[in-house]
Amino acid sequence: MEETSKPTKIMDAHIDMPPQELEMHVQIFAIPSYVKERNPDVYQPKMVSIGPYHYGKPELQPMQSHKNRAVNQFLKRSATGATVEKYVDELKLVYDQLWGNYEQVPQLGNWTPDDFIKLMMVDGIFLLEFLNVLHGNRKGNDYADTDPIFGKRGHILNYNYVMEDLLLLENQVPCLVISILLTASEGNGENNLARLMLAPPAIKGHHLLDMYIKGILGGRECQEPFTGEGAIKNSAAELTTKHWMKFKPVATYKDIKFRKKAKLLSLPAIFVDQGTVPRFHNLKAYQLVGDTNNELVSYIHLLNFFIRSADDVSSLRSQGIIVSSMDSDEAILTVMNELTRDTMAENIDDKSAGIIKQPLRN
Repeated sequence: MEETSKPTKIMDAHIDMPPQELEMHVQIFAIPSYVKERNPDVYQPKMVSIGPYHYGKPELQPMQSHKNRAVNQFLKRSATGATVEKYVDELKLVYDQLWGNYEQVPQLGNWTPDDFIKLMMVDGIFLLEFLNVLHGNRKGNDYADTDPIFGKRGHILNYNYVMEDLLLLENQVPCLVISILLTASEGNGENNLARLMLAPPAIKGHHLLDMYIKGILGGRECQEPFTGEGAIKNSAAELTTKHWMKFKPVATYKDIKFRKKAKLLSLPAIFVDQGTVPRFHNLKAYQLVGDTNNELVSYIHLLNFFIRSADDVSSLRSQGIIVSSMDSDEAILTVMNELTRDTMAENIDDKSAGIIKQPLRN
Protein backbone atom coordinates (compact mmCIF):
# COMPACT_ATOMS: atom_id res chain seq x y z
CA MET A 1 0.00 0.00 0.00
CA GLU A 2 1.09 3.61 -0.52
CA GLU A 3 2.25 5.59 2.52
CA THR A 4 -0.99 7.61 2.70
CA SER A 5 -3.03 4.44 2.76
CA LYS A 6 -1.33 2.63 5.65
CA PRO A 7 -3.64 1.68 8.50
CA THR A 8 -3.14 3.62 11.71
CA LYS A 9 -1.04 2.52 14.67
CA ILE A 10 -3.88 1.08 16.65
CA MET A 11 -3.92 -1.79 14.15
CA ASP A 12 -0.71 -3.72 14.77
CA ALA A 13 -1.68 -7.39 15.21
CA HIS A 14 -0.38 -9.86 12.60
CA ILE A 15 -2.89 -12.13 10.88
CA ASP A 16 -2.30 -15.63 9.54
CA MET A 17 -5.10 -15.96 7.05
CA PRO A 18 -7.02 -19.19 6.44
CA PRO A 19 -7.18 -20.54 2.88
CA GLN A 20 -9.85 -19.01 0.65
CA GLU A 21 -12.80 -21.38 0.56
CA LEU A 22 -16.00 -19.32 0.74
CA GLU A 23 -18.02 -18.37 -2.28
CA MET A 24 -17.64 -14.69 -3.13
CA HIS A 25 -20.80 -12.58 -3.03
CA VAL A 26 -20.40 -8.92 -3.96
CA GLN A 27 -22.51 -6.56 -1.85
CA ILE A 28 -20.49 -3.34 -1.91
CA PHE A 29 -19.97 -2.08 -5.42
CA ALA A 30 -17.69 0.42 -7.11
CA ILE A 31 -19.96 2.78 -9.02
CA PRO A 32 -19.34 2.60 -12.78
CA SER A 33 -17.62 5.64 -14.29
CA TYR A 34 -20.50 6.28 -16.70
CA VAL A 35 -22.81 6.69 -13.69
CA LYS A 36 -20.40 9.01 -11.86
CA GLU A 37 -19.68 11.25 -14.83
CA ARG A 38 -22.89 13.24 -14.69
CA ASN A 39 -22.69 14.22 -11.03
CA PRO A 40 -19.45 12.91 -9.48
CA ASP A 41 -19.65 14.92 -6.24
CA VAL A 42 -22.67 13.00 -4.93
CA TYR A 43 -20.65 9.76 -4.80
CA GLN A 44 -17.53 11.12 -3.04
CA PRO A 45 -17.15 11.21 0.77
CA LYS A 46 -16.42 14.66 2.17
CA MET A 47 -15.39 13.85 5.76
CA VAL A 48 -14.92 10.13 6.38
CA SER A 49 -13.92 7.04 4.42
CA ILE A 50 -15.53 3.73 5.34
CA GLY A 51 -14.06 0.61 3.77
CA PRO A 52 -11.23 0.39 1.24
CA TYR A 53 -12.42 2.30 -1.84
CA HIS A 54 -11.71 5.83 -0.57
CA TYR A 55 -9.21 5.12 2.20
CA GLY A 56 -6.06 7.22 2.16
CA LYS A 57 -7.46 10.26 0.36
CA PRO A 58 -5.76 13.34 1.89
CA GLU A 59 -8.97 15.29 2.47
CA LEU A 60 -10.34 12.42 4.59
CA GLN A 61 -7.26 11.92 6.79
CA PRO A 62 -8.37 14.21 9.66
CA MET A 63 -11.10 11.71 10.58
CA GLN A 64 -8.55 8.94 11.19
CA SER A 65 -7.65 10.33 14.63
CA HIS A 66 -11.34 10.28 15.57
CA LYS A 67 -11.53 6.65 14.45
CA ASN A 68 -8.62 5.79 16.76
CA ARG A 69 -10.34 7.48 19.70
CA ALA A 70 -13.48 5.50 18.91
CA VAL A 71 -11.50 2.25 19.02
CA ASN A 72 -9.95 3.14 22.37
CA GLN A 73 -13.30 3.99 23.97
CA PHE A 74 -14.92 0.90 22.46
CA LEU A 75 -12.21 -1.32 23.95
CA LYS A 76 -12.49 0.31 27.38
CA ARG A 77 -16.24 -0.22 27.42
CA SER A 78 -16.29 -3.83 26.24
CA ALA A 79 -18.43 -5.93 28.56
CA THR A 80 -16.43 -9.03 27.66
CA GLY A 81 -13.01 -7.42 28.07
CA ALA A 82 -12.15 -8.20 24.45
CA THR A 83 -8.81 -6.93 23.11
CA VAL A 84 -7.81 -5.74 19.66
CA GLU A 85 -6.42 -9.21 19.02
CA LYS A 86 -9.78 -10.77 19.91
CA TYR A 87 -11.65 -8.63 17.38
CA VAL A 88 -9.00 -9.26 14.72
CA ASP A 89 -9.10 -13.02 15.34
CA GLU A 90 -12.89 -13.10 15.01
CA LEU A 91 -12.88 -11.04 11.81
CA LYS A 92 -10.08 -13.01 10.17
CA LEU A 93 -12.22 -16.16 10.38
CA VAL A 94 -14.54 -14.63 7.79
CA TYR A 95 -11.87 -12.82 5.75
CA ASP A 96 -12.82 -14.56 2.51
CA GLN A 97 -16.46 -13.58 2.90
CA LEU A 98 -15.69 -9.98 3.81
CA TRP A 99 -13.17 -9.55 1.00
CA GLY A 100 -15.62 -11.11 -1.43
CA ASN A 101 -18.30 -8.60 -0.42
CA TYR A 102 -16.32 -5.89 -2.25
CA GLU A 103 -16.21 -5.63 -6.00
CA GLN A 104 -12.67 -6.48 -7.04
CA VAL A 105 -11.49 -3.25 -8.67
CA PRO A 106 -7.92 -1.95 -9.19
CA GLN A 107 -7.89 0.26 -6.08
CA LEU A 108 -8.12 -2.87 -3.93
CA GLY A 109 -4.86 -4.23 -5.33
CA ASN A 110 -2.66 -2.73 -2.58
CA TRP A 111 -4.63 -4.16 0.32
CA THR A 112 -2.98 -7.05 2.18
CA PRO A 113 -5.19 -9.39 4.25
CA ASP A 114 -3.70 -7.92 7.45
CA ASP A 115 -4.45 -4.35 6.47
CA PHE A 116 -7.92 -5.18 5.19
CA ILE A 117 -9.06 -6.96 8.37
CA LYS A 118 -7.70 -4.17 10.55
CA LEU A 119 -9.55 -1.64 8.40
CA MET A 120 -12.79 -3.61 8.86
CA MET A 121 -12.31 -3.51 12.63
CA VAL A 122 -11.53 0.21 12.91
CA ASP A 123 -14.19 1.39 10.46
CA GLY A 124 -16.76 -0.97 11.95
CA ILE A 125 -16.08 0.38 15.43
CA PHE A 126 -16.26 3.98 14.21
CA LEU A 127 -19.63 3.24 12.64
CA LEU A 128 -20.88 1.63 15.87
CA GLU A 129 -19.73 4.53 18.01
CA PHE A 130 -21.23 7.16 15.72
CA LEU A 131 -24.57 5.37 15.45
CA ASN A 132 -24.63 4.77 19.21
CA VAL A 133 -24.42 8.52 19.80
CA LEU A 134 -27.24 8.97 17.31
CA HIS A 135 -29.37 6.68 19.48
CA GLY A 136 -28.37 8.44 22.67
CA ASN A 137 -26.16 5.61 23.93
CA ARG A 138 -23.26 7.63 25.36
CA LYS A 139 -22.44 4.94 27.91
CA GLY A 140 -20.31 6.12 30.78
CA ASN A 141 -20.04 9.60 29.26
CA ASP A 142 -17.12 8.38 27.17
CA TYR A 143 -16.85 11.62 25.22
CA ALA A 144 -16.93 15.26 26.27
CA ASP A 145 -19.94 17.29 25.15
CA THR A 146 -17.58 19.37 23.04
CA ASP A 147 -16.10 16.33 21.24
CA PRO A 148 -16.43 17.26 17.54
CA ILE A 149 -17.76 13.88 16.43
CA PHE A 150 -19.04 11.88 19.41
CA GLY A 151 -19.95 14.60 21.90
CA LYS A 152 -23.52 15.84 22.07
CA ARG A 153 -22.88 19.29 20.63
CA GLY A 154 -20.26 18.17 18.15
CA HIS A 155 -22.43 15.32 16.98
CA ILE A 156 -25.31 17.69 16.27
CA LEU A 157 -23.00 20.02 14.36
CA ASN A 158 -21.42 17.34 12.16
CA TYR A 159 -24.17 14.73 12.01
CA ASN A 160 -25.56 15.61 8.58
CA TYR A 161 -22.12 15.74 6.96
CA VAL A 162 -20.92 12.43 8.41
CA MET A 163 -24.22 10.64 7.82
CA GLU A 164 -24.20 11.76 4.20
CA ASP A 165 -20.84 9.99 3.82
CA LEU A 166 -22.02 6.89 5.69
CA LEU A 167 -24.84 6.39 3.17
CA LEU A 168 -22.62 6.41 0.08
CA LEU A 169 -22.56 3.15 -1.87
CA GLU A 170 -18.77 2.96 -2.04
CA ASN A 171 -18.42 3.84 1.65
CA GLN A 172 -19.74 0.72 3.39
CA VAL A 173 -18.64 -2.17 5.59
CA PRO A 174 -20.59 -5.44 5.65
CA CYS A 175 -23.16 -5.93 8.40
CA LEU A 176 -21.26 -9.09 9.29
CA VAL A 177 -18.43 -6.88 10.60
CA ILE A 178 -20.84 -4.99 12.88
CA SER A 179 -22.43 -8.23 14.10
CA ILE A 180 -19.05 -9.77 14.94
CA LEU A 181 -17.90 -6.64 16.78
CA LEU A 182 -21.10 -6.51 18.82
CA THR A 183 -20.90 -10.21 19.65
CA ALA A 184 -17.26 -9.99 20.74
CA SER A 185 -17.95 -6.85 22.78
CA GLU A 186 -21.39 -7.50 24.27
CA GLY A 187 -21.93 -11.23 23.81
CA ASN A 188 -24.81 -10.75 21.36
CA GLY A 189 -24.52 -9.24 17.89
CA GLU A 190 -28.09 -9.46 16.69
CA ASN A 191 -30.27 -7.77 19.32
CA ASN A 192 -29.14 -4.22 18.53
CA LEU A 193 -27.93 -4.61 14.95
CA ALA A 194 -31.05 -3.54 13.03
CA ARG A 195 -31.86 -0.69 15.40
CA LEU A 196 -28.35 0.71 15.15
CA MET A 197 -28.38 0.34 11.37
CA LEU A 198 -31.45 2.56 10.87
CA ALA A 199 -33.93 -0.26 10.20
CA PRO A 200 -36.84 -1.99 11.98
CA PRO A 201 -35.92 -5.01 14.18
CA ALA A 202 -36.94 -7.69 11.68
CA ILE A 203 -34.94 -6.21 8.79
CA LYS A 204 -31.74 -7.95 7.69
CA GLY A 205 -29.39 -6.39 5.18
CA HIS A 206 -25.90 -6.33 3.68
CA HIS A 207 -24.62 -2.96 4.97
CA LEU A 208 -25.84 0.40 6.31
CA LEU A 209 -27.07 1.72 2.94
CA ASP A 210 -28.91 -1.53 2.28
CA MET A 211 -30.51 -1.43 5.73
CA TYR A 212 -31.47 2.21 5.17
CA ILE A 213 -33.19 1.34 1.89
CA LYS A 214 -35.07 -1.56 3.46
CA GLY A 215 -36.05 0.42 6.53
CA ILE A 216 -37.04 3.73 4.94
CA LEU A 217 -40.20 2.46 3.27
CA GLY A 218 -40.69 -0.93 4.89
CA GLY A 219 -41.33 -4.32 3.29
CA ARG A 220 -42.06 -4.74 -0.38
CA GLU A 221 -44.66 -7.16 -1.71
CA CYS A 222 -44.79 -6.25 -5.41
CA GLN A 223 -42.24 -7.02 -8.09
CA GLU A 224 -43.98 -6.52 -11.44
CA PRO A 225 -42.50 -3.62 -13.47
CA PHE A 226 -44.69 -0.81 -14.75
CA THR A 227 -44.02 0.40 -18.29
CA GLY A 228 -46.93 2.71 -19.13
CA GLU A 229 -48.34 6.03 -18.04
CA GLY A 230 -51.32 6.09 -15.74
CA ALA A 231 -54.52 7.92 -14.98
CA ILE A 232 -53.30 10.58 -12.53
CA LYS A 233 -53.69 13.94 -14.26
CA ASN A 234 -54.06 16.26 -11.28
CA SER A 235 -51.40 17.61 -8.99
CA ALA A 236 -51.56 17.24 -5.21
CA ALA A 237 -52.92 20.76 -4.71
CA GLU A 238 -55.65 20.26 -7.31
CA LEU A 239 -56.67 16.90 -5.90
CA THR A 240 -56.92 18.41 -2.43
CA THR A 241 -58.70 21.67 -3.23
CA LYS A 242 -60.86 20.72 -6.23
CA HIS A 243 -61.62 17.05 -5.61
CA TRP A 244 -61.55 16.95 -1.80
CA MET A 245 -59.00 14.18 -1.72
CA LYS A 246 -56.82 13.73 1.36
CA PHE A 247 -53.36 12.29 1.87
CA LYS A 248 -52.47 10.30 4.97
CA PRO A 249 -48.93 9.35 6.10
CA VAL A 250 -48.33 5.66 6.83
CA ALA A 251 -45.30 3.78 8.13
CA THR A 252 -44.22 1.61 5.22
CA TYR A 253 -44.24 1.16 1.48
CA LYS A 254 -46.46 -1.91 1.76
CA ASP A 255 -49.13 0.25 3.44
CA ILE A 256 -49.69 2.39 0.33
CA LYS A 257 -53.42 2.30 -0.39
CA PHE A 258 -56.14 4.37 -2.09
CA ARG A 259 -59.60 4.28 -0.55
CA LYS A 260 -61.78 5.51 -3.37
CA LYS A 261 -65.00 6.08 -1.43
CA ALA A 262 -63.20 7.95 1.30
CA LYS A 263 -61.01 9.79 -1.23
CA LEU A 264 -58.03 8.97 0.96
CA LEU A 265 -54.57 8.08 -0.35
CA SER A 266 -52.14 6.62 2.21
CA LEU A 267 -48.46 7.20 1.42
CA PRO A 268 -45.22 6.90 3.42
CA ALA A 269 -43.69 10.16 4.58
CA ILE A 270 -40.42 11.15 2.95
CA PHE A 271 -37.82 13.42 4.56
CA VAL A 272 -36.31 15.99 2.20
CA ASP A 273 -33.20 18.07 2.85
CA GLN A 274 -29.98 18.96 1.03
CA GLY A 275 -28.57 15.51 1.81
CA THR A 276 -31.51 13.83 0.08
CA VAL A 277 -29.98 14.28 -3.39
CA PRO A 278 -26.67 12.44 -2.79
CA ARG A 279 -28.46 9.76 -0.75
CA PHE A 280 -30.95 9.14 -3.51
CA HIS A 281 -28.30 9.07 -6.25
CA ASN A 282 -26.42 6.42 -4.26
CA LEU A 283 -29.62 4.46 -3.71
CA LYS A 284 -30.29 4.52 -7.45
CA ALA A 285 -26.71 3.45 -8.19
CA TYR A 286 -27.09 0.57 -5.72
CA GLN A 287 -30.30 -0.49 -7.43
CA LEU A 288 -28.51 -0.38 -10.78
CA VAL A 289 -25.56 -2.58 -9.84
CA GLY A 290 -26.78 -4.45 -6.75
CA ASP A 291 -29.36 -7.04 -5.85
CA THR A 292 -31.78 -4.62 -4.21
CA ASN A 293 -35.36 -3.83 -5.18
CA ASN A 294 -36.62 -0.58 -6.67
CA GLU A 295 -39.29 0.39 -4.17
CA LEU A 296 -37.78 3.77 -3.29
CA VAL A 297 -37.28 4.75 -6.93
CA SER A 298 -40.84 3.62 -7.59
CA TYR A 299 -42.13 5.76 -4.76
CA ILE A 300 -40.22 8.84 -5.92
CA HIS A 301 -41.72 8.30 -9.38
CA LEU A 302 -45.19 8.07 -7.83
CA LEU A 303 -44.68 11.35 -5.95
CA ASN A 304 -43.55 12.95 -9.19
CA PHE A 305 -47.07 12.46 -10.58
CA PHE A 306 -48.43 14.70 -7.82
CA ILE A 307 -45.78 17.44 -7.75
CA ARG A 308 -45.75 20.18 -10.36
CA SER A 309 -45.30 23.32 -8.29
CA ALA A 310 -44.47 24.64 -4.83
CA ASP A 311 -48.21 24.57 -4.09
CA ASP A 312 -48.18 20.80 -4.50
CA VAL A 313 -45.21 20.53 -2.15
CA SER A 314 -47.08 22.70 0.36
CA SER A 315 -50.15 20.46 0.12
CA LEU A 316 -48.16 17.26 0.68
CA ARG A 317 -46.11 18.86 3.45
CA SER A 318 -49.17 20.12 5.31
CA GLN A 319 -50.61 16.60 5.25
CA GLY A 320 -47.42 14.94 6.51
CA ILE A 321 -46.31 13.22 3.30
CA ILE A 322 -43.27 15.46 2.85
CA VAL A 323 -41.24 16.29 5.95
CA SER A 324 -38.47 18.84 5.56
CA SER A 325 -36.09 21.13 7.41
CA MET A 326 -35.57 23.29 4.33
CA ASP A 327 -36.44 26.98 4.26
CA SER A 328 -39.14 27.00 1.60
CA ASP A 329 -41.44 24.87 -0.53
CA GLU A 330 -39.58 26.16 -3.58
CA ALA A 331 -36.33 24.70 -2.20
CA ILE A 332 -38.06 21.37 -1.57
CA LEU A 333 -39.44 21.46 -5.13
CA THR A 334 -35.91 21.91 -6.49
CA VAL A 335 -34.74 18.82 -4.60
CA MET A 336 -37.72 16.75 -5.75
CA ASN A 337 -37.14 17.80 -9.36
CA GLU A 338 -33.52 16.68 -9.06
CA LEU A 339 -34.59 13.31 -7.65
CA THR A 340 -37.04 12.63 -10.46
CA ARG A 341 -34.92 13.95 -13.33
CA ASP A 342 -33.66 10.52 -14.37
CA THR A 343 -36.52 8.44 -12.93
CA MET A 344 -38.42 6.83 -15.80
CA ALA A 345 -41.77 5.04 -15.96
CA GLU A 346 -40.12 1.71 -16.66
CA ASN A 347 -38.44 1.90 -13.24
CA ILE A 348 -41.70 1.82 -11.32
CA ASP A 349 -43.07 -1.39 -9.80
CA ASP A 350 -46.69 -2.46 -9.59
CA LYS A 351 -47.32 -1.15 -6.06
CA SER A 352 -46.87 2.44 -7.14
CA ALA A 353 -48.19 1.72 -10.63
CA GLY A 354 -51.45 0.48 -9.14
CA ILE A 355 -52.00 3.90 -7.58
CA ILE A 356 -51.05 5.78 -10.75
CA LYS A 357 -53.48 3.73 -12.84
CA GLN A 358 -56.45 4.54 -10.63
CA PRO A 359 -58.74 7.46 -11.53
CA LEU A 360 -58.07 9.32 -8.30
CA ARG A 361 -60.14 12.34 -9.31
CA ASN A 362 -63.45 10.47 -9.28
